[in-house]
Amino acid sequence: MRAYFVLIALLVLSLVAWGDGQADSKNQEVVDALIKKTKDELVRVEGGTFQMGDFGPIDPKTGGLPYSVYDDNKKLHKVTLDSFYISERQVSYADYDAYTQVAGKKKINEDSTSAKYRAPNVPAGVDWYQANDYCQWLAEKSGEPFSLPTEAQWEYAARSRGEFFPYATNDGTLSPGVNYPTVEERESATPAGDHFSPYVVGKYPPNPLGVYQMGLNGFRIGILKIITLTLPSVTLRGLRRVRKRYVEVELLGKATLLF
Repeated sequence: MRAYFVLIALLVLSLVAWGDGQADSKNQEVVDALIKKTKDELVRVEGGTFQMGDFGPIDPKTGGLPYSVYDDNKKLHKVTLDSFYISERQVSYADYDAYTQVAGKKKINEDSTSAKYRAPNVPAGVDWYQANDYCQWLAEKSGEPFSLPTEAQWEYAARSRGEFFPYATNDGTLSPGVNYPTVEERESATPAGDHFSPYVVGKYPPNPLGVYQMGLNGFRIGILKIITLTLPSVTLRGLRRVRKRYVEVELLGKATLLF
């Protein structure tokens, strides 16, 4: 009988080990696919010098008026950046869910209030800490220096290397249904069914640099717009600005990271 129980125990242990091996193999496939997607979506941003901040007063189109009423983008100042890479699109819930699955973390935004804004192909809503954790995890798994971009990198890329673009669209303007979602499109993008919803990643044309929806897809406050990461001399699209509890970021896309 004793030999019989030992045999059963060994068989159970073997089955458990085999099951763990299968799970590890499946998780590695998820990791490899996410890393490949992130790298494939990186856009190189050639370094240069630009005027950072509210450029309205020096833009001939404004008649000397500012574009913004906020104080945090004043005053205008010259910034010089090295070349870097940035994600061409935001990090979606599908991307972020892949990370939490492999990392053994709970899915984000599944409570009754936030869950209605979830959809696989819209930008994931995260805070600064969650965005930073994602970047660090991706850097660890890939061996690449992914990180959140600086505000200067973000603005430089959004404005297509510092051009006088008030909006990060294909031509610097907002045209619903052409380069910006209509109210109806926002309402149909998530179960929330309201015009505050984020909408499908990469749906409209990118800016001239090749980056989609920077600062144009997500909540203005509270939920991260699109998470982006940054690498050593590469930047994935992301951190717009941090204000105490809120982060406006564009979640990573090919690199929603900066590399």
